Amino acid sequence: MKKKKRGKKKKQGGWREKLRFYLVTIAWTFPCAFVFYHICKLAECTLAPFYPEVWWGIIIASVLVVLISAWWTSDLSGDFRELIGELLALAGMGFIAGLIINILWQGVFLGLNYYFPRSATYQKTAVVYNKRIHHYQRSSSLYGIGLRCDDGSSFYWNSGYSDYEKFRRGDTCSVTMYEGLFGFEVIQDVKVINKAKILPPDDLPDWMKNMLHFKKVNGASE
Repeated sequence: MKKKKRGKKKKQGGWREKLRFYLVTIAWTFPCAFVFYHICKLAECTLAPFYPEVWWGIIIASVLVVLISAWWTSDLSGDFRELIGELLALAGMGFIAGLIINILWQGVFLGLNYYFPRSATYQKTAVVYNKRIHHYQRSSSLYGIGLRCDDGSSFYWNSGYSDYEKFRRGDTCSVTMYEGLFGFEVIQDVKVINKAKILPPDDLPDWMKNMLHFKKVNGASE
């Protein structure tokens, strides 16, 4: 009877450990998702160049550090098959560590540039010269609006879908910006001050595009 009671206690302890693990995982998931979402929003409104070689350099360095540290501490297996598996697992750990480091340093960099401006806000007059959609995942898209300012500079403002639908080619906009801590400009607000009188063909609704195409085909056949 005593052995059965001990077995029940062990089962209860294992269930509690699993529940604690799931709760801790959920508690960490929400803050990490919020931080990642905030970093993405900072990247959308900051006119800072992206250097893929820096990202890949940090990832490769992380993988090498993990592999060298494992070799230095002699934690690798002597069997060839087990060694290959361990090296792949360590390389995966280094890759994930590199991604985390990249996200953290980019978040700190963009956050400092955003929250500590070194200039007052100013406005530029710009014209929408292009619109593009970049599908980088099956369920995610990046909506870019090309703006050409009156001083000759041009850039893409990565907006959301609602803002993407509001703007069209030829619209004149007022862009409110400021210079961040590291000298990169931050877009604070974009407003349309003058709508384009003639709607460009690419910005027409789908039903209107189909109607114009139908008229064009029928006119050519006649």
